[in-house]
Amino acid sequence: MSNNITGQNLRLHWTDFIGHVPQNRPANQVAFTSASYSINFGIAQAYASIGMRVPNAQNDLGFVVSNLQIKVTLNRHLMWSVTSAQTPELLAHEQGHYDIVALTMSDLFNDLLSPPTVMATENDVRDFARALQTEAARRIDAMESSAAGDGLYDQQTNHSLNQPLQAHWDSAFALARPPTGLRFDLALGTQNITP
Repeated sequence: MSNNITGQNLRLHWTDFIGHVPQNRPANQVAFTSASYSINFGIAQAYASIGMRVPNAQNDLGFVVSNLQIKVTLNRHLMWSVTSAQTPELLAHEQGHYDIVALTMSDLFNDLLSPPTVMATENDVRDFARALQTEAARRIDAMESSAAGDGLYDQQTNHSLNQPLQAHWDSAFALARPPTGLRFDLALGTQNITP
């Protein structure tokens, strides 16, 4: 099985929003996007991963992440929108919610496959992967809104109503998507956004 990430280039449509609008929603919240991710991987000896054996009496170059599978998906049944508020601008804002998850997972995918060094043990690989996954989850949680309150994205953009700050986020999303493909954390930095 090869390394693969799916869902990172998905584009939202209003038909994706099939959930029911909550009765007690805040007045400035006219749509909600929900995305989730799954991460699975194996651990292989590094020589097997690079396709050749290099003599090393201790551990044949150690261990690395292998067969990495990351999947980003929409939770359409949790997504809702107020029909009268459906505009291209609002859909673009909601795309940003999905992109926060997808682009963070894209960075994680690249990080897991590009360790700073080969790990000496399988436990070292697990610890390395766990630390990266924890940081990715922290970044998503900081940027995304939840039942507990607005995340950084909605705080700064006021659910798309603050157009100057929405433009900064949109620029970061554009820099991180193909064809530029800049790391999302760096793209956010170009817009002075720090989750």
